[in-house]
Amino acid sequence: MSGVNKAILLGFVGKDPEIRFANDGKPIANLSLATSESWTDKNTGQKQEKTEWHRLNAFGRLAEIVQQYVKKGSKLYIEGSIHTHKWQDQQSNDRYSTDIRISQLQMLDNKNDNQNQQQNQQQQSYQQPQQNTQQQNQQPQQQQQQQQQQGQQQGSQNQQQQDFDSDVPF
Repeated sequence: MSGVNKAILLGFVGKDPEIRFANDGKPIANLSLATSESWTDKNTGQKQEKTEWHRLNAFGRLAEIVQQYVKKGSKLYIEGSIHTHKWQDQQSNDRYSTDIRISQLQMLDNKNDNQNQQQNQQQQSYQQPQQNTQQQNQQPQQQQQQQQQQGQQQGSQNQQQQDFDSDVPF
């Protein structure tokens, strides 16, 4: 039976990525990602929070994308595999470090999401075919209803995003 080595992370970049180049000239990106969980302590009723830091590595084209677009505070969805490295410190003691080698990266920043939604809405309205006059008379009412529903959905999504973002420690 074979095993599975897969990590899935959703978090925020702690500092700007470090980019270096291998001997063959291919880029390597190193970055840190913070993931947090929060809960309410049953004994005290106080909100508790724990943040874990993860070291991430990207190679080749993914490293180029990281270099170009990822900055401190970027919200990322990461899929990758876990790699542990053994090394020796100055006193010849064995040390271990664990990294996540990125295989898939998705940027989740709010600014990009809002711009993409606006572009999609513009493209959808541009691609709609011509309708006959009876349907055109009904169209303004339908558009108003759709816009109201979208506004309500976006309002609740924004509230959820604000609630989530307020839990971030930085």
